[in-house]
Amino acid sequence: MGSANTPSGGGCTYETSPHRTTIWSVAAQAKRAFNKTLVRVDGLLALHPVIHGTSGRPRRHVSDILRGALVLAVAALDSLVVDSVVEAVPSLARKGALGKTAGKWIREDPEAVLACLAEKDPHAALSALYKAQLGQVTFQRASAIEGVLRDVINCEPPWEQAASILSRQSGDSWATEDVTQELDHYVSRRNKIVHVGTSRPVEAQRQPSRFNSRTWSVPPS
Repeated sequence: MGSANTPSGGGCTYETSPHRTTIWSVAAQAKRAFNKTLVRVDGLLALHPVIHGTSGRPRRHVSDILRGALVLAVAALDSLVVDSVVEAVPSLARKGALGKTAGKWIREDPEAVLACLAEKDPHAALSALYKAQLGQVTFQRASAIEGVLRDVINCEPPWEQAASILSRQSGDSWATEDVTQELDHYVSRRNKIVHVGTSRPVEAQRQPSRFNSRTWSVPPS
């Protein structure tokens, strides 16, 4: 993704490009960890109908399996964003292709950056410094994901690619706005589960969501 007018050497892209770094070539570990977690999410989703086993509304403890799957999936997304950004920092720093937030952090804490430069591997030290900065924020809602990708590693968010994959897999037409709205809906649901709790169990016969756990799988490089 990313504009065709992007200058050579700037930031990351999701597709093979002669001028920009493919993000999964510099964030492969984050990708593998994310996909492993989704296997666990799939296991929970597969377990739910086995335990429920009947039509009608499931018991609360059975519905909790779906709630747990949602919380785990959103946590995996959060980790994917942070880990991908942190993992990509050393490679992009060497190319001088980091986003504007990199300069902001340097200005705010120049002594910490100078300490990184004194390390045996200054780029890895800089990556650790960024991880400490990013660890103070959650990256789950679409706007937060967009902000950190653009501002730290100069990478456009993957909503167009996600919409294309979802359209192909579901047979429905997905726009980028559909992707971000659906993501934010599920994050809000996750927040209710984690912070407020819920008094109404998930209905077994409700209309299936347009999302499933494979929505979050990272496409091959």
